[in-house]
Amino acid sequence: MPGSERIIKRVASEVNARCGESAEVFFARKLARRLIALPMIISLIAVAGCGADERRAERLRRDAMEAVDAGQLEAAIELLQTVVDDYANTDTAQQATEDLKTYRNLLGAQRNFPVRQARDTMVALGKTLERYRRQHRRYPATLQQLEPQFLERPAVDPWGRPFVYEPLRNAKGYLLACLGEDGGSGGVGADADLHVRDGRFISGAVD
Repeated sequence: MPGSERIIKRVASEVNARCGESAEVFFARKLARRLIALPMIISLIAVAGCGADERRAERLRRDAMEAVDAGQLEAAIELLQTVVDDYANTDTAQQATEDLKTYRNLLGAQRNFPVRQARDTMVALGKTLERYRRQHRRYPATLQQLEPQFLERPAVDPWGRPFVYEPLRNAKGYLLACLGEDGGSGGVGADADLHVRDGRFISGAVD
């Protein structure tokens, strides 16, 4: 039996040694698999993040289009700018960039329309004043004197206010003005004043 015990101990020793080696190999292989999988995991996380950004960008752009449909161009432009600034690497940001060009142009045209309308009305009113002068050899003391023979209704600017009118040099000349959207002297853009003297537009305020 003593011989059998020696054999059992030797076999157990060999098994333990092999098990120890197998454990080291096992953990090494496991670590290697994790290292190999790490870039893939990082890529998957990045893809998932990009997908989330794309969805957020799409949602903001949909909100912008709803604002456009509601006639709220300024709000739409603000939302589209957020898409471009915060989600620049998304496909939706490229679409939003094109949208911005379109709606900024529309907003500019919308803001400039009353100014063009005011200028056109002042041109027409200047022609009416000339017709009055040819008939009466002088300009009227007030625009109300043009009604109803020369004007069917009172002349008002695009914001519903009467034009400023003043005869000059014993009614041989006149000054016509529109004070812009704000109704006050000075200003820029839609608030800027428009001045006509004797049928010609002039720049700057007139004393």
